[in-house]
Amino acid sequence: MHPIWRSLPLILLLMLLTRSGALYAEQTQIIAHPGVPVSYLSFQQLKAIFTSKQSVWPTGERISLFVLPASHPLQKAFCAEQMRLYCYQLERSWQRLLYSGFGTPPQQVEDERQLVQKVASTPGAIGFARKDYVDTQIKIIRVR
Repeated sequence: MHPIWRSLPLILLLMLLTRSGALYAEQTQIIAHPGVPVSYLSFQQLKAIFTSKQSVWPTGERISLFVLPASHPLQKAFCAEQMRLYCYQLERSWQRLLYSGFGTPPQQVEDERQLVQKVASTPGAIGFARKDYVDTQIKIIRVR
């Protein structure tokens, strides 16, 4: 038997896992509290908000950022697809701001359901969730 045939199951499994991660990310939406004054963000604005470099909305209201643990599949997909970063790079930027005294890291929640609840109930809040978890109490923010 040719060696390539022995590794075929592994190759197929890796292809399936890679594709399912992409599907997971394609369903991700940026969500915000209904009172947030924007409906669209540029990629640069999104990155500034999620790296805690932008801490207030254009109206001066403080931004409350909610995220999932770095090990959560949706957090990994969000970092890769939306932020174009590895999760450790994002966490490193939060730690740098915290230790320098110029910012605070985002509030981490256990799961998507809790993230959506926190965003819906916290003025100025932003986060992300799969389309399945988004309800009418949440504002969808489009990224241009």
